Amino acid sequence: MIEQPTEARQEGLVELHDISKAFDGKPILKDINFSVDKNQFLTILGPSGCGKTTLLRMIGGFEEPDSGTIFLNGKCINGVSPHDRNINTVFQKYSLFPHMNVYDNIAFGLKLKKQSAKTINKKVKDALKLVSLSGFEKRSIEALSGGEQQRVAIARALVMHPQVLLLDEPLSALDRRLRLDMQRELKEIQVKAGITFIYVTHDQEEALTMSDKVIVLNNGAIQQIDTPDNIYNEPVNLFVADFVGTNNIIDGRFIEDHRVSFLGAEFECDDVGFVKNSRVHVIIRPEDFILGEGGKLSGHIRSAAFKGMVNELVVLVEDTELIVRTTTHYVAGTDVFLDVIPFNIHVLTEEKADEKV
Repeated sequence: MIEQPTEARQEGLVELHDISKAFDGKPILKDINFSVDKNQFLTILGPSGCGKTTLLRMIGGFEEPDSGTIFLNGKCINGVSPHDRNINTVFQKYSLFPHMNVYDNIAFGLKLKKQSAKTINKKVKDALKLVSLSGFEKRSIEALSGGEQQRVAIARALVMHPQVLLLDEPLSALDRRLRLDMQRELKEIQVKAGITFIYVTHDQEEALTMSDKVIVLNNGAIQQIDTPDNIYNEPVNLFVADFVGTNNIIDGRFIEDHRVSFLGAEFECDDVGFVKNSRVHVIIRPEDFILGEGGKLSGHIRSAAFKGMVNELVVLVEDTELIVRTTTHYVAGTDVFLDVIPFNIHVLTEEKADEKV
């Protein structure tokens, strides 16, 4: 359920109330409301240009909202400079100093605060251990791989012991294998450090893999705030269903509670409370179809592609193409039967599917 603005402030570590922002008269963010708890990994997920980086920059103090209030630990931080917020940021390009070695890059902020050499040495070594780079102190930045540079940037931010770490698509420049490794490592680092992470990405896999909570943003408005599991399995509108993962979105009719029809057949479902005989959208994940004799839908396989763990089929049922994933091998040109268990059918009304939450 999406958190709504209230008169009393929420009790999260970071709270945004009624935040709006426009550039050159064009709205970028519209009435944003959410809170982030202490030690939580929150991801802001959305397509390019939806306003997610602007939102992150406002939390970090690099942009100011046109209206609304941002709280940190219960105190308003509107107008407070980035250096005074106890919030650090890891940017997409890392912004490491190429003329400094790893140790000096990480120690830079501590030296500005005039901490003792002994304190700096301990904190830098602790930070390097946290990001699995012990022994890299004297390495040149230019001699590091992309993943190692990313971990140095994180260590440089964490060594200042911020209450919140902001990360702006930090994995986008890495290849797929390294990106997958870093997703796991980032979550481990966040848990070990005990620091709140607010992470921005357009990559659904990153969001679902690492996060405790996900905000789906589109056109400057929040579409859904929920756990990764609910974002994936219980999208609240058509945008979320279409954007997060792969879905089959099928026109259907809600007959009555626990009963829906689509593609010429009737199915049991878990959904209730919709208007009887109303037009709806039926959402089914590709992996949720059951192939075998006795299925309510008959179709023809137009194409089959091997995708490693699964085979991905395009099945034509009546005039509708369905994406179906199965561990069983099928070939194009085969006729098949499909079924779906009630739990895996998700219904949205046409009105709810199109509204902006």
